[in-house]
Amino acid sequence: MTLNPKTHKSYAEQIERLQERGMEISDLVFAQETLREYGYYKFSGYFYPFRKVAPTSTREHFLRLDDFINGVRFEHIVDLIKFDDKLRSLIFQGSSCFEVSLRAKVAYILGEQSPNFHLDEKFLHPKTTKDEYQTWKSKYAKDIRQAKNQEFVRHHKVKYDGNLPIWVAVEVMQFGTLNTLISNLRDNDKQKIAEAFGIQSRTLFEGIVDNLRVLRNDCVHHNRLWNSSISRDLILRQEHLMDAKLFHLSNSPKGKIYIRLVLLSYVIQQSISASTFKSDLRAHIESFPRVPKLMPEADMGFPVNWQTLEFWNS
Repeated sequence: MTLNPKTHKSYAEQIERLQERGMEISDLVFAQETLREYGYYKFSGYFYPFRKVAPTSTREHFLRLDDFINGVRFEHIVDLIKFDDKLRSLIFQGSSCFEVSLRAKVAYILGEQSPNFHLDEKFLHPKTTKDEYQTWKSKYAKDIRQAKNQEFVRHHKVKYDGNLPIWVAVEVMQFGTLNTLISNLRDNDKQKIAEAFGIQSRTLFEGIVDNLRVLRNDCVHHNRLWNSSISRDLILRQEHLMDAKLFHLSNSPKGKIYIRLVLLSYVIQQSISASTFKSDLRAHIESFPRVPKLMPEADMGFPVNWQTLEFWNS
């Protein structure tokens, strides 16, 4: 076992290291309070883009030096963290609204066919194997156990031997359990749910649900979002987008958060007409802090002219 050669450093030593590497710190007390609040490692994720690029760097072997570019102040990093905190809060609220609406629509569309839709294999896609269904049922059973103290769960256990109809079952399912159920549905059922959110492609909708599940989990775990790289597959064909306001997404960077923000805004707008999520999100992106060499267009995948696009003005 190889031990980590790095040693523990006091807050004062951490600040001294940042200064030695070229970061401007005018208020040492504020700097120490900030590092105590966030931790040096989390803080370092936000100052990474301000480190100088090694002269030998290539696309295949990219390397940053320890020293910072000129003009970087401690406050710049704090501003980025605060921006990301607010972004994470907005996305969590938006993804939670989407999740609630998704549960309602799944319950209605599937419940119309059978109250016990989720407990009968015949309703699933023919390609869903018995092992896949049993794995899903195990996850669902775990969700029920975790919700056993909920009054409505106790009621159904006493009166109906614990069998929850689909419109109750969706309320105990974790987002991941719900996501797996959707992926195992027959194509026509997926299509109905997708169209309830204004999406004409069931394949795209499956990708949206999975991506928003991951994005929500990132929010729960306080992961950095502002310049994150996203590896989840999301097939974006223009013929799947249908709505002309979304066409520009086919030319957007696939690994950046912009596409997910647009699609989250879109499905919310289609299902919750009174939501202010999109306008709140736009206002927040416009408040991006003035820091050296960083901007939403470069780090989040926003188009250069994003504020003029029809999507953000409708």
